[in-house]
Amino acid sequence: MPPPSDEFDADEEEKPLKSDLFRMHMKKIELDDGTIKIMYNYCPKTYKAVKSFGYGTYWNHDKRNHPSELVKASNQCQISKYGTSTNQLFHYTSEKNKEELATMVAVEHLPFSFGEKVGFVNYCQTALNPAMQRVPRVTLTRAPFSIYKREKHKLKSFFFQYQGRVSVCADIWTDNFGRHHYMDVTCHYIDNNWNMQKRIIAFRVFDESHTAHNIFRHLKIIFEDFHIKNKIFTIGFDNAPCNTTSIPMLKELCNPYFGGKLFHQRCACHVLNLCVQAGLQILSVYIRPIRDSINYIWTHNKILKKWLKFCSQNNRRPIKFSRDISTHWNSTYKLLNESVEYKEILVSFITYNVPSISLQLKHWDVCIKILELLRVFNDATNALSGIYYPTTHLFLVQSVNIAGAFSDCELDVQLSQCVAAMKKINGYSIIRIFQIFICLHHVLIHALN
Repeated sequence: MPPPSDEFDADEEEKPLKSDLFRMHMKKIELDDGTIKIMYNYCPKTYKAVKSFGYGTYWNHDKRNHPSELVKASNQCQISKYGTSTNQLFHYTSEKNKEELATMVAVEHLPFSFGEKVGFVNYCQTALNPAMQRVPRVTLTRAPFSIYKREKHKLKSFFFQYQGRVSVCADIWTDNFGRHHYMDVTCHYIDNNWNMQKRIIAFRVFDESHTAHNIFRHLKIIFEDFHIKNKIFTIGFDNAPCNTTSIPMLKELCNPYFGGKLFHQRCACHVLNLCVQAGLQILSVYIRPIRDSINYIWTHNKILKKWLKFCSQNNRRPIKFSRDISTHWNSTYKLLNESVEYKEILVSFITYNVPSISLQLKHWDVCIKILELLRVFNDATNALSGIYYPTTHLFLVQSVNIAGAFSDCELDVQLSQCVAAMKKINGYSIIRIFQIFICLHHVLIHALN
């Protein structure tokens, strides 16, 4: 049998490609020398456009290199009542089921045994897909690691090819039991469609001493691993001295723009929280009884149920108050904002059950003033803690709002000392505003050039 000819008849060239393989996966191209080739839509591989080749070579290439594309093509389209539809029939695979279930378990903080629970399996097989298979706990335990490795590889490949600059935010904290320390590194960037994106590129145990050298060493490993060492525009830290001390070493590593004048960005929300905590220490005599009352309600489920029942008996909606935690932004504001509407029945409940706390209605007169002052800080924190919109320029506006609130409260005898303690924000505001104007100055220079 003679070998297939490289020539392509004109009559054959004009004939439409009727095979599903050609229509859905391939196209004809003409090279510079006039040769006609067949090329895949999703692969640079080309073949001779010879009819005698048959389909075997093409099908084998697809099955070997692009099985997922064959699955898409094999799905029959659903038929609507109008006779047209582009929706493909659902194609179930156990591997896809395992991956998506593992993702749901991780996102929703579910137990790994969730995939083998009788109720869940029965629901999926009855209401969603009879072919759904039970996913054992041991199998589901392994799936998140493979997903994590795959997604991490994709993210590293993206940053390797990324031509822009990124902003990094790093944080170190201790768990509630004080046994372990953790480091979290979040990367913010603008994608090719000009949308703001963020990705957590590191979340790891940090049980070493919190020295500047150790922080620098961990960040260096993370930056080099994700190929962003020379692409960092700014890095955000809280105001811990060890973080500030590590900045010169990070500047030398990353070689940032503008000589590093904009490289170190202090967390504005953390600064606001420090100012709030400094002021609340002055007024603790008024806030402590309310805080102790809420903590008492949370002491035991029996006490909590007793409080909820007491609310119903007084024709008030039962409520579980937020707890005041110093490291949680706006937690004191949330506690006062929720409890001020229940001040009468809360005083009655605490006076009857725990007289030693000595919660009195006169405490609320001052706490209402504190609540109005904290409302300004709450609005500023909510505005400046945004993720998917720019926030740098908002700091100037929020600083003016806070300064106005200080001016209104300075004449109040009970709040004057609190405001004086909170005014430590003025020093940070000057630094931040200076950075904003430097940024605008350099942007204008580059735009004019």
